[in-house]
Amino acid sequence: MAGYDAEDPFSAPVALREHAVEGVRIGVWERFYSVPVDPGHRAAVRTAAALLRGLGLAVEEFEPRGLERAPNAWAALFSRGPRRRSGN
Repeated sequence: MAGYDAEDPFSAPVALREHAVEGVRIGVWERFYSVPVDPGHRAAVRTAAALLRGLGLAVEEFEPRGLERAPNAWAALFSRGPRRRSGN
């Protein structure tokens, strides 16, 4: 992370700078609605949230609205759609 590397296809010619974290808020969502989550994964999320709080960042629990429909949209876009044939 010392700067631009022409040999790295993912490197960008952007100057390094300090990251400002003042005012940054972090939302923690431990599980996808009522879907069971492995206890180890849940513990990892809680540990990460506690570490971020310890660094002085604002960490809050939240649950987004509307994502409960995401699996249906994903299936419609990437599963059912490609199977359709057009005129052949």
